[in-house]
This record gives sequence, structure tokens and C-alpha cells, in this order.
Amino acid sequence: MTERKEESPVDRGDYVSVAGGDDTRRTHKNYEETTDKWRNVRELIRKSCIYDADAGLGGGVYDWKSVAAADEWHGADWRQLVRDLYGSDPVVRRFEVPIVAGNEQDKTITF
Repeated sequence: MTERKEESPVDRGDYVSVAGGDDTRRTHKNYEETTDKWRNVRELIRKSCIYDADAGLGGGVYDWKSVAAADEWHGADWRQLVRDLYGSDPVVRRFEVPIVAGNEQDKTITF
């Protein structure tokens, strides 16, 4: 089954460089403490927290309903929050999402 939508959502791979050592615990704690904020954002379809302890790299992949929503929520205030939590600036990459294998919905979604 295929479902079409008019506007493709936007995935943004946002990540920050964090130091090694005890940062795995601190990073996971920060993720837990900020989850409720993101759960209440209607324009956000999904946020996946990611972390690579070996590389000291963590961040999130955000699935937004629109580019405008992604830009609005990842402005100066968000960048300052990242600096405060992790001590470095976020690096942001934007990706178009042309197709999704929706296993939970048992369908392929194209845009």
C-alpha cells in the first residue's frame, strides 16, 4: 500500500562533537531531560537520538513536517541550548525524505 502526501518532510541530521570519558552517561541524561520538549512539538514527526561513544559524537535526526518548521525550531535559541549542554556548536545537515518504508503502518510512503 502506498500513501502520497503533498510536501516531503525534512530530516535534519544535527550533531555535536562531545568529549570521551563519562560523556556517554551525561549525553544520555541530556537526551532524557529534553525529550518531553520535543514530544510536544506538533510540527515534529519524530526525533531519534543518536550517539557514537567511540567517536565522541552525538545528536539527533529530526523528521519535520516542513522546512519552515525545521528552521523555526533550530534557530538561535536551540543553538545556544546545544552549546550550553555539550560545549560546542551543532553541525546541521538537511536531507529530503522522498520515500519511507513504514513497517509499523505496513505501507510505503512516497512524497
